[in-house]
Amino acid sequence: MKQILLLLTTFLTLACNGQETKPDEFILTVSPIIEKTEKTNRKIIETLTEFLKTKNSSLTENKYWAQSDFQKFIYPYLDIYNIENSKFGKNFYLPTLVEIIPTEKSNRRIVKVAFIGHNNETKENQLKSIYNLVANITQDKVLFSRYLDFSTEEWKTFNTGSLTYKVSPNKTINETEIAEQQKDIDKICNFFRCKPMAITYYSCVSPKELFEIKGF
Repeated sequence: MKQILLLLTTFLTLACNGQETKPDEFILTVSPIIEKTEKTNRKIIETLTEFLKTKNSSLTENKYWAQSDFQKFIYPYLDIYNIENSKFGKNFYLPTLVEIIPTEKSNRRIVKVAFIGHNNETKENQLKSIYNLVANITQDKVLFSRYLDFSTEEWKTFNTGSLTYKVSPNKTINETEIAEQQKDIDKICNFFRCKPMAITYYSCVSPKELFEIKGF
């Protein structure tokens, strides 16, 4: 993380100060450590650019995002919806592609995007967030998906009733707590005379781990 912040501080100082953008002009800054001429990287950059240009138009559909995510999460990229806006104005925080990270699967990459604003009055760069996406590559097509499934795919899974628990490797399943939660759900459903909804519960050891599995 320190290396990423050092890299951002170094090259974004030049990039932000050197850019003169029109109000509605979209710019995706790409880190110099990324090989932009490599075929897969080039396709990821092109698709990421189009996704970032269109993501704020709708929370429920985007042709550059995996359809299965909308069915599962409803609003899969809610965390970065309108993330560019601030008290300093619309599109204050501009996106920067920091890294494209290989995974064990050749058709999948981790894409790390930073949202950074430049304050013209103070001449300072302000980092709002660094966010991870998953790039899924099929032939010459790239579709993005949420980082959550990737980051928890090795977690233990425990099912009971309408509940699915994804448990951190650093945590032990508390079966007593799970049983109590199931009882509470049963009481609520009996009171309202309704069927229980399927719920996936991510059991983390800390708020830090929770934010990490979400992609931050």
